[in-house]
Amino acid sequence: MEQKISINKNEFYTRILEKINNEISSKIFEEKLKKVQNIDFNHYSKKITVNKLKKIIKEYKSEERKDIKLKNLLILLPGNPEIVFKICLEILKYDLDALIVIQDFCLGQNTLIIEMINEVIKKNNLKRKIEFKNLLDDSEIIKKSQEYNKVICVGDSNLYNRLKNKITNIELNSYGILEIYSDSDEFEELEQAFFEFCYENEFEIENYSDLNFEDCIRLINKSGYKFCSVLFSKDEIKQKVFKESVNSKYIIINKNPFKEIKFKIF
Repeated sequence: MEQKISINKNEFYTRILEKINNEISSKIFEEKLKKVQNIDFNHYSKKITVNKLKKIIKEYKSEERKDIKLKNLLILLPGNPEIVFKICLEILKYDLDALIVIQDFCLGQNTLIIEMINEVIKKNNLKRKIEFKNLLDDSEIIKKSQEYNKVICVGDSNLYNRLKNKITNIELNSYGILEIYSDSDEFEELEQAFFEFCYENEFEIENYSDLNFEDCIRLINKSGYKFCSVLFSKDEIKQKVFKESVNSKYIIINKNPFKEIKFKIF
């Protein structure tokens, strides 16, 4: 009698990640990626690399799966392809159906990523579905939201604020919304790199540098998005007060914040 071999969901998810890794390692995928990047680069400077995609897969392989009491998600974001790829991996990880809606950012790269993921889903007979839409207006999003257990708006406070009173099951994921205070020319080069990275990745910046330090902390704690607050200052007292007083998930002082902050849906 043939013995049935069963694998748990973590093992199965790991195998799917390996399949995705194989797809992005192919010469065909790399050629397609370069082609769509040349199109995207006419409008945006953001480019995702095959090595970066592989690094993301490796990161997700090391994480344990947890139980999520959801069947489907509607996810809204500007369209950073790195984040779109991570979202796809989390959707697979938690056995969800999803609709990903972007705002016309890196459309070619995002389309290629999701087509590749859906091809892996099809080849492995998974009962999952990842849909992809570009540039839905608010009324279309509100109508679509009725089909999903939860709506997650990633890194777009303006869109979230427009929709939060119209969609009951919406929440804001504050990844990519950063607050900054700077009072020192010593960090001008690092600060410039910070702004350039935010621009390239469609991250939001709330700059409090024109305010006095006390007002900056008060506004971050009162009206901020509690994700990442950055201080560029040589004043050791300010550094101590900022670290002890600011209510944010990440508090970064005189360093590149993008080496520390992480994106997760769950």
